[in-house]
This record gives sequence, C-alpha cells and structure tokens, in this order.
Amino acid sequence: MQCAVCCLILYTTDCSDSRKTVVNVDHELSPCRPSFFDSNTTADISVHDQHYWSYVPTLKERCMQCNRKSLSRPFYDTGNRISNQSTIDHKTRDGQITNHAKKILDENVGKKSNNLVCLWCLRNCHRQCWNSMSDNDRKSKCDYGTFGNIIVRPQWLRRVVGSVAGFRAELIDSEETDTFSPKPVVFFINKLSGGQKSEEVYRKLVRRLNPRQIFLLENDATITQAMRIYSSLANVRICVCGGDGTVGWVLSCLLEIFPTLENPPVTICPLGTGNDLSRVLGWGKQYDIKQLFRTVPQIFDAQPVALDRWLINFETLEMTTATSNYENPVVPQCLCFAIDHPKFVRSTNLSMYEHHLKPINKYFFSHLSFGLDAAIALDFHTRRIRDPSQFTSPLKNKIHYLSESRKYFKEFFFADAWNLGLYMRLICDDQDLTDSIRSCHTLVLMNSPGYAAGTNPWDSSLMNRNDELSTDQTTMNFNLTTGSPTSANRFTRQYYGDRKIEVVGLNTKEMAFIHLGVQGQRIAQCCDVHLELNRPMPAQMDGEPFFLAEPTVVKITHAGQVFVLRNEHR
Repeated sequence: MQCAVCCLILYTTDCSDSRKTVVNVDHELSPCRPSFFDSNTTADISVHDQHYWSYVPTLKERCMQCNRKSLSRPFYDTGNRISNQSTIDHKTRDGQITNHAKKILDENVGKKSNNLVCLWCLRNCHRQCWNSMSDNDRKSKCDYGTFGNIIVRPQWLRRVVGSVAGFRAELIDSEETDTFSPKPVVFFINKLSGGQKSEEVYRKLVRRLNPRQIFLLENDATITQAMRIYSSLANVRICVCGGDGTVGWVLSCLLEIFPTLENPPVTICPLGTGNDLSRVLGWGKQYDIKQLFRTVPQIFDAQPVALDRWLINFETLEMTTATSNYENPVVPQCLCFAIDHPKFVRSTNLSMYEHHLKPINKYFFSHLSFGLDAAIALDFHTRRIRDPSQFTSPLKNKIHYLSESRKYFKEFFFADAWNLGLYMRLICDDQDLTDSIRSCHTLVLMNSPGYAAGTNPWDSSLMNRNDELSTDQTTMNFNLTTGSPTSANRFTRQYYGDRKIEVVGLNTKEMAFIHLGVQGQRIAQCCDVHLELNRPMPAQMDGEPFFLAEPTVVKITHAGQVFVLRNEHR
C-alpha cells in the first residue's frame, strides 16, 4: 500500500513489523508530515510550521540552497519511496532527520537518494546542502508554498476528547496575524461526480494540502461533522468538488447549520456535466487537471456574494376541483394520430422512475425545470446510475445525453400536437399565466443566468458576464415586451441575488438551437410561483432529475440567501 501524502510504499509484511517494533526507534516507521497536533504539543510553538523533508530520486526544482538541480548520482528513477528497497529517511517532529535502516532485498537497487523535498511547501534541497546549513537555517519556518494561505496548518487542529467529530480547529493566539491573514479552505468531494475525475482531484489535493481538510461526501453527516470541526476557525471557506446538484446539497446543509448569510462562503470545482452555477460564478465550465492548482489559490481572493435560495413545497392536487381549469387548445386533425400525449406523460408506470420519485433536496439555487428537457435528463441520469462505467468523462456524458434525446423524436417532430398548457397551470405572483405556455414544451424557473451547460434562455447576452453585475445594477429596468400582463411590460436585470426568479418557456426549436444563442419566451419575473400539474411530470432541480408520479401542486417561494464565492481572476 501507498501513503497518499508522501507516496511511501509499504509491503504488508513491513507494515506488520513496524507495529510490533514501534517502541524500537531503530525500526520504527518514520512519520509522515503531521495533519494535527495533540494538546500537549500545540503549546510548543517551536514545532510549528517546520519543513518535513522526504527523500526523492531527483529534484524537480532547483535546490533552495545552491540553486542547482543535480550534485551527485541520482537514486533509482521512480516517483515513489520504497520502504524495503532503500534506506528510509524522514524528518521527525523535533526538527532532526533520522535514519531508519531497512534490509535491501534487491541488489540491483542503487544507493540511497541525496535529494530532499518538503512535503508541505515542495521546496527542494540536496542532502549535502542540508548538511552544510547552519542550525538557524535548518530551523527556518516553512511557509507552505503556493497554498500557504488556504492550508489548514497542523497546529490549528487539536484532538478533543468526547467530541463527536474528534477534532476542533482554531488559530493559535501566539501566531502573528497582522502580516498573515489565512483563509483556510475545507474541500467536499463527491465521489460520484465527474466519472473518475473525482478520485484524481482527491489524490492531487491530499498530496498538497492537509488531508484532514478534505472530505469525501457520503451523506449529510459528513458536512455536519466537518462544520463541527471548522466552524470555529476564522475566515474558513468551502470548496465543493461536484456538479450543480452537489453544490445545492452542500449549500442546503450549510443553511441548516448557519443562519442566512452567516455560512462560510462556498466555491466550486466543477465535476458535473452542465456546471451552470460554476460558470456563472467564474469557476469554469468543467474540471481541468492543468488548471486545478492555478484555480485553487484564487479561492483566497474570491469575492463573497449573496445567492438566493428557493424553497419547493409539494402537495397532492385534487383533480375534482382542478379539471375545469384546463382547456385543450385546438390541435390540427392531421396530428392527432401521430401523438396522443408526450412519452413522459404516457409512461407513468416505468420501473426506471421508481427510485427518482422525489427530489434529493427541497431547495434549489440555480434552476428548476419541467417537461421535455427534464424527461431527457431523467433518462440520462437513470442510465448513468445503471452503468456508471460508460460515463467517465464530460465528453462521453454529452454524447450519451444526445443519444437519450433521440428517444423523444416524436415529441420533437410532432411538437404542434402537444404543449405544457395541457398538463399544468402556471400562476406567478397571483396572476394566471397558463396561456403563456400554450406553445411551450419546457418550463424553466431560473435563479441564476445559467442553464443547460452554458446557455441563458432569458437573456443570452448576460451569460458569462454576470461577474460584471452588482446588486446596485439589478435595479436597472429595460423596455421589454412580455407577451403577458405581468410587470407592466418591464423587467429588471437578471441577477442571482435579487430575490426574484425568471420564468421562461421553451419550444422544441428553441431547445434544439439554444446553444447557438437562441432565447426562450420570457413569461414572468416574480417572487412566488404556483404550479398545478394535472398529469405525472418529470422535473429537474439544479441538474438533478426526479419524477412526480401523481397530480401535484408545486409552490416555489424565496427562502433566504447563502454566501458563495465569485472568482475575480477568470
């Protein structure tokens, strides 16, 4: 097995022997860099912020002392440290380098390395240069390198007896904060997002940061436990590695823990398929390993902004009182034989929907949609759950998404034979706007100007420009015709923190060409939405699809705000 932090490889026999002889210093396995300090060690500031040196075959960077890469013959050319094939040297907590002799099993393996690298700041040093340093130089503090401002330093974490979380994080009083203002970042990684990319992100981060500031998301308890540890740490920030659904999940849990606008601000590492919220906030359209370590330090300077949260309530619709509210539009006789009702309305007993009969969250932060787009997303999501090995990259995901769209050929080709007005009643701020969706096949409720992997059906000119907006700019009015009596033919600038939601309708043609900049039909900009669904209906919320299997009343209301981080360096 291999240490994820220092890359030390151990054979199982060595691991067993090290446990048996732990009291024998000559045979004790050398410690990796610490992730926390015990209470009795925390008070000793002399052990804080030390370099933790590890032997490596060759230096990747110039030596911090002589400014050269090579001085002597290198070790064997491998990226790992092999415990039972070489002499293991490692730095202990008292600041000295200790030698632990191990039996060399392979005579072809060369002599021990003369190259050192700090496991925190990644500075390189030759062993000869280290030996020539004065005692004061050897005791120089480690600045933790590129990530020094966001790393959770081990002295900030201490073990708490009796605590459910087991640890508590807080700054040390003796540390100088006038010249040093850290903003440590806690990472949440969704193992199911991004195919195999989530595992790659975890491996990369755990080698550069404190492993105890990185959490693999399993359930709500993971988030709660992390906040028990880090809520007392000043200026803490959060990075969610996942898609829009994962971001919504974490934000909702945070608002259960913190009052509105008192949560640690949240940023995003986009691992999903659409990543609309990440695009809007300037964190990129998809994960790129080459950009990861360039983007992570930007979290330190990111600007906190308020993001609206919307609550969704579901109630059973009494059809006896609702039937009279729906009037069938005139459908051409030639189309009646082609399609009776869309596939997603007819197929109410499909077993594939039984595990998606309710949303994973009761709040949304980006968008909520009903109709044809949600049906395609639900089929795509079901197929991905059934066979995740086929969905290992964003490109493959998009290809599979197009493949699922082909199953709704009739719904697209005979679009004039049906519309959402047959199956739902739309009320915005107490105004009945059902007539506005008589030509629509998808209904989208937008909180942020991002939908369907980089589009904005409300106003395509605003997509990827939302970083230029401020709350003051949201009061600007524009002369726009709504096609409905609401808002006196005027809309305000779309913004994710204005406590308003944009309601947009899309027909099949607009859905097909939306990535070419085609806009939808603006229906309303309001604070309250009431929907009555008289048939089973697919829906998707922040990219997570679900199926409403019975007639339902859906009520959407504003439910506070949460702090997120906007990237100022994109």
